[in-house]
Amino acid sequence: MKVCWFAFVHCAEGDRDADRDRLVAGLGPVLSALSGLAKAVIHCCTVADDPFLRDGDPPNMVLQCYFDSDVALAEALGPGSPLLDLQDPERFPMLAHASITHQAMEVRRFETSSARQTPDSHATYLVGYEGPAEDDELWLDHYLATHALHMTQLPRVREVEVYTPCECPSAFSWPQSRFMQRNKVVFDSPMALTGALHSPVRARMREDFLRFPPYRGRVTHHPLMSDVVYTTPPAQPAPV
Repeated sequence: MKVCWFAFVHCAEGDRDADRDRLVAGLGPVLSALSGLAKAVIHCCTVADDPFLRDGDPPNMVLQCYFDSDVALAEALGPGSPLLDLQDPERFPMLAHASITHQAMEVRRFETSSARQTPDSHATYLVGYEGPAEDDELWLDHYLATHALHMTQLPRVREVEVYTPCECPSAFSWPQSRFMQRNKVVFDSPMALTGALHSPVRARMREDFLRFPPYRGRVTHHPLMSDVVYTTPPAQPAPV
Protein backbone atom coordinates (compact mmCIF):
# COMPACT_ATOMS: atom_id res chain seq x y z
CA MET A 1 0.00 0.00 0.00
CA LYS A 2 1.46 3.34 -1.02
CA VAL A 3 1.41 6.46 1.12
CA CYS A 4 1.15 10.13 0.26
CA TRP A 5 1.60 13.54 1.83
CA PHE A 6 -0.66 16.55 1.32
CA ALA A 7 0.22 20.21 1.91
CA PHE A 8 -2.77 22.57 1.72
CA VAL A 9 -1.89 26.20 0.92
CA HIS A 10 -4.29 29.08 1.62
CA CYS A 11 -2.98 32.48 0.50
CA ALA A 12 -4.57 35.74 1.61
CA GLU A 13 -3.25 37.58 -1.44
CA GLY A 14 -1.07 37.18 -4.51
CA ASP A 15 -1.33 36.04 -8.11
CA ARG A 16 -2.43 32.40 -8.08
CA ASP A 17 -1.02 31.50 -11.49
CA ALA A 18 2.28 33.27 -10.88
CA ASP A 19 2.62 31.70 -7.42
CA ARG A 20 1.97 28.27 -8.89
CA ASP A 21 4.57 28.75 -11.63
CA ARG A 22 7.18 29.94 -9.12
CA LEU A 23 6.41 27.04 -6.80
CA VAL A 24 6.74 24.48 -9.61
CA ALA A 25 10.02 26.02 -10.74
CA GLY A 26 11.46 25.84 -7.23
CA LEU A 27 10.15 22.35 -6.53
CA GLY A 28 12.23 20.58 -9.17
CA PRO A 29 15.50 20.30 -7.22
CA VAL A 30 13.64 19.56 -3.97
CA LEU A 31 11.62 16.69 -5.40
CA SER A 32 14.56 15.22 -7.29
CA ALA A 33 16.51 15.00 -4.03
CA LEU A 34 13.84 12.94 -2.23
CA SER A 35 14.51 9.22 -1.94
CA GLY A 36 11.50 6.99 -2.60
CA LEU A 37 9.32 9.70 -4.16
CA ALA A 38 7.11 8.09 -6.83
CA LYS A 39 5.06 11.05 -8.06
CA ALA A 40 4.17 14.64 -7.16
CA VAL A 41 1.09 16.59 -8.22
CA ILE A 42 0.23 20.28 -7.86
CA HIS A 43 -3.51 20.99 -7.56
CA CYS A 44 -4.91 24.53 -8.03
CA CYS A 45 -8.51 25.62 -7.58
CA THR A 46 -10.73 25.62 -10.67
CA VAL A 47 -14.46 25.72 -11.44
CA ALA A 48 -16.85 22.80 -11.82
CA ASP A 49 -20.57 22.71 -11.09
CA ASP A 50 -21.88 20.42 -8.35
CA PRO A 51 -25.70 20.42 -8.21
CA PHE A 52 -25.70 19.45 -4.52
CA LEU A 53 -22.88 21.51 -3.02
CA ARG A 54 -21.23 24.95 -3.07
CA ASP A 55 -18.18 24.75 -0.81
CA GLY A 56 -16.29 27.99 -0.28
CA ASP A 57 -12.73 28.84 0.75
CA PRO A 58 -10.84 26.34 -1.42
CA PRO A 59 -7.08 26.04 -1.00
CA ASN A 60 -5.12 28.09 -3.51
CA MET A 61 -2.79 25.14 -4.04
CA VAL A 62 -2.38 21.58 -2.82
CA LEU A 63 0.90 19.69 -3.12
CA GLN A 64 0.47 15.90 -3.13
CA CYS A 65 3.55 13.66 -2.98
CA TYR A 66 3.33 9.87 -3.36
CA PHE A 67 5.98 7.64 -1.77
CA ASP A 68 6.84 4.00 -2.35
CA SER A 69 6.89 3.16 1.36
CA ASP A 70 6.24 4.53 4.84
CA VAL A 71 10.02 4.53 5.36
CA ALA A 72 10.48 6.88 2.40
CA LEU A 73 7.67 9.08 3.72
CA ALA A 74 9.25 9.24 7.18
CA GLU A 75 12.58 10.26 5.67
CA ALA A 76 10.91 12.96 3.58
CA LEU A 77 9.21 14.48 6.63
CA GLY A 78 12.16 14.02 8.99
CA PRO A 79 14.97 16.37 10.07
CA GLY A 80 17.36 17.29 7.29
CA SER A 81 14.93 16.40 4.50
CA PRO A 82 15.11 18.49 1.30
CA LEU A 83 11.32 18.85 1.57
CA LEU A 84 11.79 21.12 4.59
CA ASP A 85 13.19 23.72 2.20
CA LEU A 86 9.56 24.57 1.43
CA GLN A 87 9.67 26.55 4.70
CA ASP A 88 12.57 28.71 3.44
CA PRO A 89 11.07 32.16 2.70
CA GLU A 90 13.89 33.07 0.32
CA ARG A 91 13.47 29.98 -1.87
CA PHE A 92 9.66 29.85 -1.62
CA PRO A 93 8.40 33.39 -0.90
CA MET A 94 4.92 32.50 -2.17
CA LEU A 95 4.54 30.18 0.87
CA ALA A 96 6.07 32.50 3.48
CA HIS A 97 2.84 34.25 4.45
CA ALA A 98 0.39 31.51 3.53
CA SER A 99 -1.67 29.43 5.93
CA ILE A 100 -0.48 25.85 5.39
CA THR A 101 -1.53 22.52 6.91
CA HIS A 102 -0.27 19.07 5.99
CA GLN A 103 -1.22 15.43 6.46
CA ALA A 104 0.31 12.02 5.73
CA MET A 105 -2.14 9.36 4.51
CA GLU A 106 -2.36 5.80 3.23
CA VAL A 107 -3.55 5.42 -0.36
CA ARG A 108 -6.19 2.97 -1.55
CA ARG A 109 -6.60 3.01 -5.32
CA PHE A 110 -9.64 1.55 -7.08
CA GLU A 111 -9.82 0.24 -10.62
CA THR A 112 -11.96 2.14 -13.13
CA SER A 113 -13.21 1.17 -16.57
CA SER A 114 -10.97 3.77 -18.22
CA ALA A 115 -8.64 2.25 -20.79
CA ARG A 116 -6.66 5.46 -21.26
CA GLN A 117 -3.80 6.79 -19.18
CA THR A 118 -4.64 9.89 -17.16
CA PRO A 119 -3.16 12.99 -18.83
CA ASP A 120 -0.48 14.84 -16.86
CA SER A 121 -2.82 17.85 -16.70
CA HIS A 122 -6.29 16.86 -15.49
CA ALA A 123 -9.23 17.79 -13.25
CA THR A 124 -9.61 16.49 -9.69
CA TYR A 125 -12.47 16.54 -7.19
CA LEU A 126 -10.84 16.37 -3.77
CA VAL A 127 -13.15 15.57 -0.85
CA GLY A 128 -12.32 15.58 2.84
CA TYR A 129 -14.16 14.26 5.91
CA GLU A 130 -12.91 15.93 9.06
CA GLY A 131 -14.59 13.53 11.46
CA PRO A 132 -14.59 11.91 13.87
CA ALA A 133 -16.94 9.02 13.22
CA GLU A 134 -18.72 7.31 16.07
CA ASP A 135 -17.17 4.03 14.90
CA ASP A 136 -14.13 4.47 12.63
CA GLU A 137 -14.07 0.86 11.44
CA LEU A 138 -17.79 0.83 10.60
CA TRP A 139 -17.44 4.14 8.78
CA LEU A 140 -14.53 2.98 6.63
CA ASP A 141 -16.07 -0.42 5.88
CA HIS A 142 -19.23 1.26 4.61
CA TYR A 143 -17.33 3.84 2.58
CA LEU A 144 -15.05 1.35 0.86
CA ALA A 145 -17.86 -1.12 0.14
CA THR A 146 -20.42 1.33 -1.25
CA HIS A 147 -19.32 4.91 -1.84
CA ALA A 148 -15.96 4.07 -3.40
CA LEU A 149 -17.70 1.59 -5.72
CA HIS A 150 -20.08 4.33 -6.86
CA MET A 151 -17.11 6.60 -7.58
CA THR A 152 -15.61 4.03 -9.95
CA GLN A 153 -18.88 4.09 -11.93
CA LEU A 154 -18.89 7.84 -12.56
CA PRO A 155 -18.90 8.57 -16.30
CA ARG A 156 -15.44 9.25 -17.79
CA VAL A 157 -13.66 8.87 -14.45
CA ARG A 158 -9.94 8.11 -14.80
CA GLU A 159 -8.76 7.50 -11.24
CA VAL A 160 -10.34 6.89 -7.82
CA GLU A 161 -8.36 7.02 -4.58
CA VAL A 162 -9.37 6.91 -0.91
CA TYR A 163 -7.01 8.17 1.82
CA THR A 164 -6.88 7.36 5.51
CA PRO A 165 -4.50 8.86 8.10
CA CYS A 166 -1.15 7.32 8.88
CA GLU A 167 0.99 8.32 11.82
CA CYS A 168 4.29 9.81 10.73
CA PRO A 169 6.47 12.17 12.78
CA SER A 170 7.14 15.46 11.03
CA ALA A 171 9.87 18.08 11.33
CA PHE A 172 7.66 20.68 9.64
CA SER A 173 6.57 23.66 11.73
CA TRP A 174 3.28 23.77 9.83
CA PRO A 175 0.29 22.37 11.77
CA GLN A 176 -0.84 18.87 10.87
CA SER A 177 -4.37 18.32 9.61
CA ARG A 178 -6.37 15.54 11.27
CA PHE A 179 -9.04 14.66 8.72
CA MET A 180 -10.27 11.10 9.19
CA GLN A 181 -10.57 10.46 5.45
CA ARG A 182 -10.11 12.04 2.05
CA ASN A 183 -10.78 10.88 -1.48
CA LYS A 184 -10.27 12.09 -5.01
CA VAL A 185 -11.73 11.32 -8.39
CA VAL A 186 -9.86 12.33 -11.55
CA PHE A 187 -11.19 13.40 -14.97
CA ASP A 188 -9.68 14.71 -18.19
CA SER A 189 -11.14 18.23 -17.72
CA PRO A 190 -13.41 20.37 -15.51
CA MET A 191 -16.12 19.86 -18.14
CA ALA A 192 -15.89 16.08 -17.75
CA LEU A 193 -15.95 16.50 -13.96
CA THR A 194 -19.08 18.66 -14.17
CA GLY A 195 -20.76 16.07 -16.36
CA ALA A 196 -20.03 13.35 -13.81
CA LEU A 197 -21.36 15.49 -10.96
CA HIS A 198 -24.67 15.83 -12.84
CA SER A 199 -24.93 12.11 -13.63
CA PRO A 200 -27.35 9.52 -12.18
CA VAL A 201 -24.36 7.89 -10.46
CA ARG A 202 -23.71 11.12 -8.55
CA ALA A 203 -27.37 11.17 -7.48
CA ARG A 204 -26.98 7.63 -6.12
CA MET A 205 -23.84 8.75 -4.28
CA ARG A 206 -25.86 11.52 -2.64
CA GLU A 207 -28.43 8.98 -1.50
CA ASP A 208 -25.65 6.82 -0.09
CA PHE A 209 -24.14 9.86 1.66
CA LEU A 210 -27.40 10.27 3.59
CA ARG A 211 -27.01 6.67 4.85
CA PHE A 212 -23.43 7.06 6.12
CA PRO A 213 -22.72 5.78 9.64
CA PRO A 214 -22.82 8.64 12.18
CA TYR A 215 -19.95 11.13 12.11
CA ARG A 216 -19.24 14.76 12.92
CA GLY A 217 -17.11 17.53 11.46
CA ARG A 218 -16.80 19.34 8.16
CA VAL A 219 -17.01 17.78 4.72
CA THR A 220 -15.11 19.68 2.01
CA HIS A 221 -15.46 19.36 -1.76
CA HIS A 222 -12.95 21.16 -3.97
CA PRO A 223 -12.68 21.08 -7.79
CA LEU A 224 -9.02 21.42 -8.75
CA MET A 225 -6.89 21.55 -11.88
CA SER A 226 -3.99 19.16 -11.36
CA ASP A 227 -0.56 18.86 -12.96
CA VAL A 228 1.94 16.05 -12.48
CA VAL A 229 5.25 17.81 -11.72
CA TYR A 230 7.40 14.78 -10.89
CA THR A 231 7.49 11.07 -11.67
CA THR A 232 10.17 8.54 -10.88
CA PRO A 233 12.71 8.49 -13.71
CA PRO A 234 12.68 5.20 -15.67
CA ALA A 235 15.28 2.66 -14.61
CA GLN A 236 18.42 2.68 -16.72
CA PRO A 237 19.30 -0.62 -18.44
CA ALA A 238 22.23 -2.44 -16.93
CA PRO A 239 25.46 -2.11 -18.89
CA VAL A 240 26.26 -5.07 -21.12
